[in-house]
Amino acid sequence: MARHGFSLIELLIVIAIISLLLQMILPAVEMSREAARRTQCQNNLRQIALAFQNHHDTYGHYPTGGWGWAWIGHPNRGYGEKQPGGWGYNILPFIEEQAVRDFGAGLADGTDEKAEAILKANSAIIGTYNCPSRRLNTLYPYVGTWALLLPKRCIDEPGSCKVNRSDYAANAGNINHWPPGKRGPGPVSLAAGDGAWEEDWIFGGLDHAEQNGVSYQRSLVRVAQIIDGTSQTYCVGEKLVPTTMYKSGRWGGDDSTAFGGHDIDVNRWTGMSNGGSIPPFQDSKNEKQRTEFGSAHPGGLNMSFCDGSVRFISYDGDPEIHRLRGGRDDEKVMLQR
Repeated sequence: MARHGFSLIELLIVIAIISLLLQMILPAVEMSREAARRTQCQNNLRQIALAFQNHHDTYGHYPTGGWGWAWIGHPNRGYGEKQPGGWGYNILPFIEEQAVRDFGAGLADGTDEKAEAILKANSAIIGTYNCPSRRLNTLYPYVGTWALLLPKRCIDEPGSCKVNRSDYAANAGNINHWPPGKRGPGPVSLAAGDGAWEEDWIFGGLDHAEQNGVSYQRSLVRVAQIIDGTSQTYCVGEKLVPTTMYKSGRWGGDDSTAFGGHDIDVNRWTGMSNGGSIPPFQDSKNEKQRTEFGSAHPGGLNMSFCDGSVRFISYDGDPEIHRLRGGRDDEKVMLQR
């Protein structure tokens, strides 16, 4: 009886064809997955932008940027200049996370119980704050060097406390003094923060007359101050993070929590104080500390505007238009369209 089978050459041809088909199909599958991730990222930013609007409707101003990098959100200090936490903390009620913001409310300041409650808030996973193209929606080690409201062990044992992260940053404007300018942890105590803030104070003080973003240190920006128009002014966008630092938290622009005060963890700029632009970049292995917007997406990043819209901004776009969209009162952006 004759036996039928494949020859070695026929088998190799079949394997080669299958390999070729896989090489053609897998990139298409990955592109489809990335498109879905980018859409989810856009939805996150749309929710955040709408939360900024609702915050304005409720309190008469966009979320304040808080005090500085040593500070995080405090549940008993309202939504204005006395609130040390930044926008990520202050919009929680407007993304259905009021319970997280209330952790520790009513407890005495300076107690271990209060500190642990605040850590619990900062250990809440907020899915809206994470881009699925970059990293998992989970907790990451806190490795900051100064956190005045967290338990002391979080500083004494770096990495022992797990906290949330934000892949998004508020638009702090296009007049950035950083570096070498006024980067500071903020006041040394709650009492000091409630007192007078001097512009040249070593612990903090931006010159508010120069600031032209939407959320920055102790900001109380109103929609009437967005002279360029809400449809032409950035609200919140994706921030650049080196690919080697997605998980460790050992990079200066990603070492705190999503609820932190004014810092490059939660604020980014589109320009420098000398008028130069700070264009966006795609994440890479470059670990040089940056103040740019950026993302893990190929081709560009998602940016929300103050009218609630979200647009995909190309890395190769006009850097001057990007710079102008960071300022709320340049009165030039319309001419650059």
